[in-house]
Amino acid sequence: MPDEKLLKELETLRARVAKLEENEAQLKDAQETEHHRIIELEILRQASLSLTASLDLETILRIILVYTLQLVEGDNAHIFTYDGQKLAFGGALWAGKQQQEPFANPRENGLTYNVARSGKSIVVHDMQDHPLFRDTNWQGSIIGLPLCVENSVCGVMTVALAEPRGFREGEIHILELLADHAAIAIQNARYVMQVEKEIKERKLVEKALRDSEARYRSLFEHSPISLREEDWSAVKRYVDNLREKGISDFIKYFRHQSAELSEYVRLIKILDINQATLKLYEVEEKTQLDADDGSGLFYDRTTWDLLQNGITALIKGQHYFEAETVEHTVTGKTLHTLVSLVVAPKYTHNWAKILISSVDITKRKEAEAQALILEKERIRTDTLYKLIQAITHDLRTPLTTISTSLYLLKEPVDETRYQHHLKVIDTQIMHLSDVIDSILTMAHLDTVQMLSFSPVDLNRALREIEVHVETLARAKGIMIELQDGSNELMVLANESELHTALREIVKNAIQFTLPDGQVRVKTTQETTFALVSVEDKGIGMSPEVMTRVFERFYRADDSRSTNGGGAGLGLSIAQKIIDLHHGKIEIESQLEVGTTVRVWIPLIRR
Repeated sequence: MPDEKLLKELETLRARVAKLEENEAQLKDAQETEHHRIIELEILRQASLSLTASLDLETILRIILVYTLQLVEGDNAHIFTYDGQKLAFGGALWAGKQQQEPFANPRENGLTYNVARSGKSIVVHDMQDHPLFRDTNWQGSIIGLPLCVENSVCGVMTVALAEPRGFREGEIHILELLADHAAIAIQNARYVMQVEKEIKERKLVEKALRDSEARYRSLFEHSPISLREEDWSAVKRYVDNLREKGISDFIKYFRHQSAELSEYVRLIKILDINQATLKLYEVEEKTQLDADDGSGLFYDRTTWDLLQNGITALIKGQHYFEAETVEHTVTGKTLHTLVSLVVAPKYTHNWAKILISSVDITKRKEAEAQALILEKERIRTDTLYKLIQAITHDLRTPLTTISTSLYLLKEPVDETRYQHHLKVIDTQIMHLSDVIDSILTMAHLDTVQMLSFSPVDLNRALREIEVHVETLARAKGIMIELQDGSNELMVLANESELHTALREIVKNAIQFTLPDGQVRVKTTQETTFALVSVEDKGIGMSPEVMTRVFERFYRADDSRSTNGGGAGLGLSIAQKIIDLHHGKIEIESQLEVGTTVRVWIPLIRR
């Protein structure tokens, strides 16, 4: 039998050999782990260098995907960007190629959205056993890592394998480090993209502004309309100072402090003028209009109202004002112009740039004046023609009657017929006198702008008119009924002219009332006016006649008049006189029923 001691030594030796073999295996595993760790760190360093070297988002996404699959021998890798609400596909890599679409879109309650919302990594060793994949038939393993910058999730990176397997703690850690680098790189790329976009947009805006400015300058300089740019900032400071002093009624203030305003108007500076302005105002060179006092050409006593109204409009917040005015060129030539003021959009707070256009409307004004002269001449000619027609008509008939009566008087006649012919002649002479009086009255009223007034008792005046027309009414058997609303009705009037107006109205009513008829005259008080109503039950008027009843020399069908009619001026005279009394006249009529004329005259204020 072997020596017991020897056996014991052999056993000890065997144990030492086993320990050495175990230590050698552990050393080998440690060396392999260290080697693998070095490789991972080198991959991470290379990834970091690559990410740092680029600011292009598409390149950065590709770099992240490539180095991710180098760190983990997965089958596919995805990156999704996150805006706090929705995930968007960023990039994917599998089968050695970069893909344009994801293997599958993220599910609302799936792994990718859970990582984005929680900001924490999720590791799934076997999809078939994990609750996030319970409703799918997917197999294998997957890890989802949040891409975070300052605790804000900007995306999610996933790595998937076709077969289930566990992820080492070192793998998870190195992937999380890569995810951190990736998040910063993506965020930097986004910032760069945003800056580049803003720079591009700014350049486009600047180019558009330059183009717009160039177009504006071209339009400004070559416009056929006079244009000028002016700086009104001194006037704006003056206005603001007045506001601080409590001035609110600027129109009234400027009216009383015109000298003060003019001092500030002189501070208006001309920034630029176009060629049309030089031509319009007969200026040879722009240098003739010094920036400090050139405004004197445009703002003088003739344009003072325009200037005050324009400033007042700007004070009220209007940024556009237009008005007609009279200006003068440097040679003293008078211009009628339509002037427009526009405050440039960026200068509404200080009025430092105001665009002013002046359109020469001198020819238009001259044409309007000529047209007015021609219209007045036409009206005068038309009036004269109607006057001649009326005179011819109203003179021919009575003259014919007088001539006939005189012829008959040459023959032997008895006393009765002799007196009859004399009466006919007398009546026609009175008619001619009335016609001439009407024409002279109308001519006189056309020259009157204002009447002198005094207190007049309207009722007394009507009683006097009743006496005046009594003979005319009695000749037709017409009764005049005067209804006084009060014993005394005082108005402020020109007694003579008021008599004429009311007498013409009453005579007109008698003229168109059938024999043995009635004319009713009534007075009442209506608020601040005295109302006179003259009502007849005569032949009335049609609507067509009503529209022309106040026209001079207009007469309805004479055959409808019960005494041949007058010159057609009675109601025209009445209307003119009532207007001069600041009153009103209205007519209401119906054929075969009658007519009512209403006149309102202001009462005396007590």
